Amino acid sequence: MINYRKHIDDFFREKLGNYREAPPPEAWGELEQRLDGLTPALPSQYYRFIPHIAIISLLVVMGTTLGMLIADVPAVFIGDRFAARLPMRLIHAVAAAIFAAMGVLALFRIETLF
Repeated sequence: MINYRKHIDDFFREKLGNYREAPPPEAWGELEQRLDGLTPALPSQYYRFIPHIAIISLLVVMGTTLGMLIADVPAVFIGDRFAARLPMRLIHAVAAAIFAAMGVLALFRIETLF
């Protein structure tokens, strides 16, 4: 077993490289009988719908973007207007408390109660 590090593909190629097995003639006849009765399958015509899918995808992306702008722009303007009037430390403290409360609720898997 001197060639124990040789790759198995190389080993089989070396030993069986010239070996060819011819199928029996009756196998070809049987295959021809099976294939004669079959009709070729029609190619799928999904390619016709590619432009429709592209247009729908574009409309979904544009609608989502427009919806986000409609929802976010007023919030940004209102937040900008009130930012000068509200103390930023209080806002940060309230946000941190909400974040911590959500973490505790997630830790105790409180969502299973609802």
